[in-house]
Amino acid sequence: MNADRIIKKILKDNMGLKPYERCLVFTDILNEDVDEKEKLRRKKLPYIAKAFFEEANSLAKAFYFEYGSLGSPASEPPFELWEIAFGKSCTSQFKHLKDKIIAKTLSDEEKAFIEDIVKQKCDCVDVIIALPNYSTSHTFFRKLLTNSCKSRFASMPLFDESMLFGPLSIDIEELKDKTLQVYEVVKNAKIIKINAKNGTQIEFNLEGREFLTDYGLLDKPGSFGNLPAGEVFIAPNEGKTNGYFVAEFGPTFKFDGNLCFVIKDGMLNEIIGSDNYAKTLKKIIDQHPQAANVAELGIGTNTKAKDPLNILEAEKIYRTIHMALGDNSSFGGKVSVPFHQDFVLFNPNVIVIKDDGSRYLILIN
Repeated sequence: MNADRIIKKILKDNMGLKPYERCLVFTDILNEDVDEKEKLRRKKLPYIAKAFFEEANSLAKAFYFEYGSLGSPASEPPFELWEIAFGKSCTSQFKHLKDKIIAKTLSDEEKAFIEDIVKQKCDCVDVIIALPNYSTSHTFFRKLLTNSCKSRFASMPLFDESMLFGPLSIDIEELKDKTLQVYEVVKNAKIIKINAKNGTQIEFNLEGREFLTDYGLLDKPGSFGNLPAGEVFIAPNEGKTNGYFVAEFGPTFKFDGNLCFVIKDGMLNEIIGSDNYAKTLKKIIDQHPQAANVAELGIGTNTKAKDPLNILEAEKIYRTIHMALGDNSSFGGKVSVPFHQDFVLFNPNVIVIKDDGSRYLILIN
């Protein structure tokens, strides 16, 4: 099956796009210095996005938008994209808050004000294919579209064409079964402890928080997930994660040497290791202190996912876990910050302690 046919299948089967609906496809344009391999992948993104747009336009009414790279995952997209997604008649009612929206400094009252307007006046698109390099998953933009407008949203940051023939080739029902099997084991977990041979030893407090599943079937109102899909994930309680998480890979590369994240009271307290990414991460945290928040714990469930060098695919690899730093406000947490980055751990041992005191050992290596 060629790429165009797979894309059309994704739009019809995964997203459930109907002829009478409207679909928004957007991506970002490279405007920063990257190495040659990354530059090649980034330059392909608009072509992939346009392929999705063309196939969507053959099935329904489609819109396409590009913007300059924002430099960080979880940054709110440009307000021009909001106008396309929600309709100008809607966004004109809260345009005076544009700067605070983009800066992610809205108060709870201002968020509620926007939510009310969107529910009353929204002329939003039905399906969103989000293909920027930097993820929009953990944004107020995405949350409004899925929670208030009930749009279906596929988040595909760092997408590479090879994923069409790898993790996206998995049977949806098989992936659903695998994902729900993991969910049944971890639901109602109070504590999860993780260790690995690379030195990782960390404990997450999950009491009162709920695990979510992502298996790629996004055809119901308000559906949201990654494509490729395959994970069970949760926002741990803020201020309660402690231990050491040893990361071997960055978003699209292997570290020159492992980085040990020292986590104290739910925050990244220290980075041990000399890879240059440590400086990048420290700079982000200096600018946005809440970026040090332990935002997410996830477990990969896709048996067709293999590539450790692309976090969109790597975090879905079966029997891996991932931890994210930064924003978790869009999936049950309390931290809103223009940053969210996942780090994958291979070959972990996971101890699940339930509310009733029962213990389960999974992912044994």
